[in-house]
Amino acid sequence: MSRYAIYVVSDSTGETAWRTTGSALLQFPDQRWNVRRFADVRDRKTLEGILDLIAADGATALVVYTFADTRLREYMAARLTEQGIRGIDLIGPVIEQLRDAAGRKPAGVTGAQYRQDAQYGTRMRAIEYAVKHDDGAGLATIGQADVILIGPSRTGKTPLSMLLANHGYRVANLPFIPGQPLIEMLDGADDALVVGLMIDADELVRYREERIRSGKGVPGASRYAEPAVVAEELAQARAFFVERGWLVVDVSGRAIEEIAIEIIGHLDPESTHVGGL
Repeated sequence: MSRYAIYVVSDSTGETAWRTTGSALLQFPDQRWNVRRFADVRDRKTLEGILDLIAADGATALVVYTFADTRLREYMAARLTEQGIRGIDLIGPVIEQLRDAAGRKPAGVTGAQYRQDAQYGTRMRAIEYAVKHDDGAGLATIGQADVILIGPSRTGKTPLSMLLANHGYRVANLPFIPGQPLIEMLDGADDALVVGLMIDADELVRYREERIRSGKGVPGASRYAEPAVVAEELAQARAFFVERGWLVVDVSGRAIEEIAIEIIGHLDPESTHVGGL
């Protein structure tokens, strides 16, 4: 299956474009997407570097952008047209309609300029929470989590937790270990979105073999990467997740940004988290 490239570009945080794109991608659950995000693009030189990357993908690329700066917005539109690349300007048409209705020139300021302090505080608190609730730690305050990630070892729980935390979500992650009393560990976390992470068995075997070769301590390492053991562990994990009605997300061969978009798309849209253009 072909993997299409999507570039999210903004002179602010890129949250609006990122979330909108994520919501749209949920309509194509069987398609693989390579989503890259570029925020705080404030000058033409920086934008040119990104356009070079986009050009390398050619006709398979789609660019979703938000620029409060009229000059950058118009430049982006012109360059994409020149290169024959599809682009979606999310904020420009709205600004233009408001300009015409009000009869006033837009200020051209980014949302980040207004929310920088609040965003920083939210992110720092979320990151601190994720660090304290990594790999089954901090169970006493797991009830404060927005998202709880559960998956077998080497399914990317920690990096995914930190990426979601960077978007203002309080994330805890726990390992799935057959026979471990997971339900007891989740006591008090009734409001969190619980996500079960799954992965292709062969891919997980490779990741585990790499960890063993790295020399890092692995409990029961003799069977940790054994294909039959891995397959059985994944089968038990899936059955466990499905039985409880948890969201199951397949991380096989996917970029971490793409996985985060899918998870955020399932969160309560009324929740207050870090925002911006």
